[in-house]
Amino acid sequence: MKIGKYISELLYHHEVVVLPGFGSFTTKYVPARFIPEKKIVESPAKRAHFSETGKDADSPLPAYIAHQEGKSIQEVNETLQEIVNNIHESLQQGKKVELENLGILSKDVEGMIRFTANENINYLDEGSEAVAVPTATPPVAEEGTERLEATTVPPPPPASKPQSEKPKRRRMPLFLWWLAILIIPLIIILIILFLNFNFFFGECRLFRSHDRPVVEITDEKEDEVVDDEIDEEWIDEEEISIEPEPVEEEIIPLKPEPGRKTYFLVVGSFRNEFKAAEMAERLRNDGAVQAQVFMKTPANYYRVCYGFYYDLAEAQAQKANLPDDLRQVAWILHR
Repeated sequence: MKIGKYISELLYHHEVVVLPGFGSFTTKYVPARFIPEKKIVESPAKRAHFSETGKDADSPLPAYIAHQEGKSIQEVNETLQEIVNNIHESLQQGKKVELENLGILSKDVEGMIRFTANENINYLDEGSEAVAVPTATPPVAEEGTERLEATTVPPPPPASKPQSEKPKRRRMPLFLWWLAILIIPLIIILIILFLNFNFFFGECRLFRSHDRPVVEITDEKEDEVVDDEIDEEWIDEEEISIEPEPVEEEIIPLKPEPGRKTYFLVVGSFRNEFKAAEMAERLRNDGAVQAQVFMKTPANYYRVCYGFYYDLAEAQAQKANLPDDLRQVAWILHR
């Protein structure tokens, strides 16, 4: 029995189709979207969706199968129970179960049933297909922006205030003035002394005496003390020069300001994230300091931008100055 075919046929006319003892199949609306990498606009569609809930609810499936195959509902229910048992057994063994014209069932590591819908089946009206977009002029795509008809709404009139009332300025209390004049500078001085304690009072203090202590030297220790003083003077006057080792600075690409309208100059899209990162690093080494992998599309493409700009004319001018190999594939994305 082609159970997937029957469920798929019913989903064209029913919101929910229950497979008794297993789960419920519904349809989920997918809006239209533009895919720059394929140069097409995908039309809206309805895809099949599965849930383990509602497995005991009423379903038009048994009566529909009985009508199609000329069997009694009791015979159909017995057959459906056998099919459900076989599906559970196959899933328990780690196998995938394909339902014709519907999708594929499988189990994840947590034991939950996962359903992958057949993307070739669209439960909307027939004729909804992907439409190709002309590639002569790269489009300026705007993501997540809805265009609404402009409506003119007059601003509300300002509330009138009585002319007799005048704004009163609140004067700062006198003790706050003394606090600002005396206490705050004192706190700043204490913080400076605390952070530079060693400079003012420690071994490296600024105001220190350079007089050496007077030490009585006996004949027996005279030579030893003189040697020590010579060593100390030599150590004090020794200059140690340490040349810092050169450190290679890593080029970190800049990021656009959050919330500001930005135009990205896209020069590549890759399925492999490593290849996208490799191209961005190569562009930065060639002088494009803003080159980076800046997004992952819903179609699993990693996009590489040459730079980002806050003015469309500036982005178009930069696009015209790109090398020939990049200019042929470059396009501008508005976010």
